[in-house]
Amino acid sequence: MKYRICALLTTVALLLSLAVGCADTPTTSVPTDDGGKQVPQLSVALNPVYAYDNGDVVVAYNDLNKAMQSDYDNASLTSLSGNTGWQWAYRTGEQWALRAIYDLSRWQNGVGATVKKTNAYLFSADRTVSLMPYDTARLMVTPYGTASLPDKGVLLTVGGTAQEGLCYTVDRTGVLQIPAGTVTAVEAVGGVNTGFLAEDGTPRQAAVSIIANSRTLWSGTLCNATAGDGTAVTTLSYPAITGIPVTAGDCIIISVTLDAEANRAEDVTPAPDDEAVSNGGNVDVDTTPGTSHGSGTTEQPKAEALSFIDNLASRFVVVRQSDASATEQAVVQHLRTRMEEILDTEVVLRNENHRRTDYEIIVGKVDGLALSAQLYEDLKGYRVNNADDYIIRRVGTKVYIAAAHVSALQQAVDNFLTTYCKDDKSAVPASLNVVHRDKKAPLLIDGANAAAFTIRIQRHPSYWEVASAEHLQEFLMHKTGYVLPMVRGGSASAHDIQVGPQNDGVDALWNADETRFVGVEDSGYLKGDYAAYAITVKGGHLQINGGSSHAVNAAVQAMETVLKDKAVLPAGFAATGSYGGGYTLDGGYGLGWSEEFDYNEGSDAANEKALKKKWYISGDTTAGPTKLGDDQWDEQRRPGKYGENYWVKDGMLWEITKWAPYGYDAVRLTTQDRMYFRYGLLEVRMVPATRNGACSAVWTHWDGLNYADAPEFDIYENFGKDAFIHAAISWHQGPSEATYRTHFGAGISETWTTPEKGEHFYDGFHYIGFRWLSDEVAYYIDGRCTYTHPIAGTDYDALRGGTVLKLANGVGTREYTWNVGGFDPYDCLEDVSSFYETQLVDYARIYRLDRQDHILKTR
Repeated sequence: MKYRICALLTTVALLLSLAVGCADTPTTSVPTDDGGKQVPQLSVALNPVYAYDNGDVVVAYNDLNKAMQSDYDNASLTSLSGNTGWQWAYRTGEQWALRAIYDLSRWQNGVGATVKKTNAYLFSADRTVSLMPYDTARLMVTPYGTASLPDKGVLLTVGGTAQEGLCYTVDRTGVLQIPAGTVTAVEAVGGVNTGFLAEDGTPRQAAVSIIANSRTLWSGTLCNATAGDGTAVTTLSYPAITGIPVTAGDCIIISVTLDAEANRAEDVTPAPDDEAVSNGGNVDVDTTPGTSHGSGTTEQPKAEALSFIDNLASRFVVVRQSDASATEQAVVQHLRTRMEEILDTEVVLRNENHRRTDYEIIVGKVDGLALSAQLYEDLKGYRVNNADDYIIRRVGTKVYIAAAHVSALQQAVDNFLTTYCKDDKSAVPASLNVVHRDKKAPLLIDGANAAAFTIRIQRHPSYWEVASAEHLQEFLMHKTGYVLPMVRGGSASAHDIQVGPQNDGVDALWNADETRFVGVEDSGYLKGDYAAYAITVKGGHLQINGGSSHAVNAAVQAMETVLKDKAVLPAGFAATGSYGGGYTLDGGYGLGWSEEFDYNEGSDAANEKALKKKWYISGDTTAGPTKLGDDQWDEQRRPGKYGENYWVKDGMLWEITKWAPYGYDAVRLTTQDRMYFRYGLLEVRMVPATRNGACSAVWTHWDGLNYADAPEFDIYENFGKDAFIHAAISWHQGPSEATYRTHFGAGISETWTTPEKGEHFYDGFHYIGFRWLSDEVAYYIDGRCTYTHPIAGTDYDALRGGTVLKLANGVGTREYTWNVGGFDPYDCLEDVSSFYETQLVDYARIYRLDRQDHILKTR
């Protein structure tokens, strides 16, 4: 069936009076169809969310879940009306009345068919009027045609011909907001059909309305093709509705009336301006349970506690799922390592395939352990915004640590360690039961629920853009309980949080025959001040950008400060600022040194002079890559001619390698005698020269520094390929010559980083990154970590010395390109005389931690 939006924002006065305080109106029931015939019935799926102006948020799915669970636990039917503001209402004459709950049992369709293990609050004797929460991960809810519905929400099922609806009774005076949402007709629940919009030649339709007090805020009509002039409408979308004045006792009703006359646009009378309900606001809704479990423990007498140590060994083994995610495995390994450190003994790690033991700490969802799975499902099903929720529970001799999300799992493990495994005399209480389900703060962004937003970064982002997006994702998860998806590139969705430039790639521009670069596409960063940033909300998007990647990071931190105490971020919101220096970036880093290549001294000679204050230009000659005879090679020279081998233009360093009659020309810039550093985070934005056998590299080296043992880190080295490899080498100065040792990389662990399918590194800009600490090095490409290696211990002492930075473009020397299967330009070109390859470098930046072992010196 064709999907069509049929929604109108209106404030038409109702031809009825809604009694103030629905709870005081009469309660009646609807009789069963006397003829015993099939009762017309329609189910619709939606996820109602209401936000008060003081920041509180009400989510129907959460409240219904809790009420249903409470009623089962307490064998009652009082939780829905007694503990929540949600009830069922129907129209009787000119008024609305509330229905008493008839039962809490299986959902039923209009001919009496039920769905096993699917429970609903029933409001009529014939059981065709009902209300239930649903989760598509547990229950198959089938919309008509290709329509979609929320993964979690509530199912309103209406039978008969009365105007029925879900009523929320307002509990305070203020202003209410309703985020945008959808109402989707459901064809089947758990495989049992409703059939209301079936295409059998009989016209069927249902009017859907959102009503506040005496006003219809929105209305639309669902219908089959027969009733809809040949076009079926199976999904309605309502816009965000803000500025709804309410008083305690007022009712907000989402009503459904079967066989209603279609609500056409020409039938709607526009509302007076002073009664209009504004459309806008972006709602980031984080649902907070009405009564949160919070965090708590129940302990039995010490005699019943289980000590962590038994006969000088660990009593417990740690169990995890064998195919758990890498992040979850890291959390479990952290638990094990810390327990070994605290208990000073080995802690065994097992998985679901090992033999069970009596004493286990079971972390996460583990196959074959029913209670582990049940805890996980309880966490996931309790509320939509569950990402921060976890449970730590002892059952018999086993301890279960379960969480709805891996970040919450880390919190649970930390709680367990700091509270219960403090030392080797610690013990697990007999009735340990921690249920962490914090109250979550609401967030509305341009009128939409934050849960509907996607965090978007450019396709090839910097280290700082990825770090910023991940930090914001975690912040919002803790604030709202939702995990917002994060994507790279692609077209903007209806609701995005855009972190940094929004590019699908920034290309280098070629000449007509695609042999030379002639320019570059715009980077997408703010123009002017590299430290500046701007934040805006418009068109359903929260846009966070800066003059540099680290300014973006500063902007995200500023945004988090704003959002910490805000419930609404309205359309038109704007903020500006700048990175003020210091060690304020994520991880405690601060910008220590940068080269932006923004030389504009008025002439080539002046630009060259200024550039050489920060860079030494190599001028050596080495053997080239092409063998001419026995121990004879062509030459690779570095003439160092500004304007021919290198130059600066448009804020870029241009490095050229090309054919020459004697072999090839190459170029290398180094900070020797000008800047050296030890430890930190280096990032270079560049178009690598990886075409036609060119050998380009970014690396650090000990040139000009007096070390007996010195480091070299090959951050990016392509060996003539459209791919690259990392390496770490230590140099050792002997009496007559230097020797070296390769710790990883070329010749040892030849793990190549290759472009994405159908792309080339030389097509456009990439971010080459390197994070160097005293005990570990990590390498990055476009914000993704491609390789890490520990360097703790005396074997790596040489890798902890100072280095200078080098940027090079050439063709390699002698067998260099063959060491790891590289290429000579002769292998790539029919006419080597046309060989001319460019490497563009936009900037090089080094970030440091505020630690004494982080050294950066400039001349």
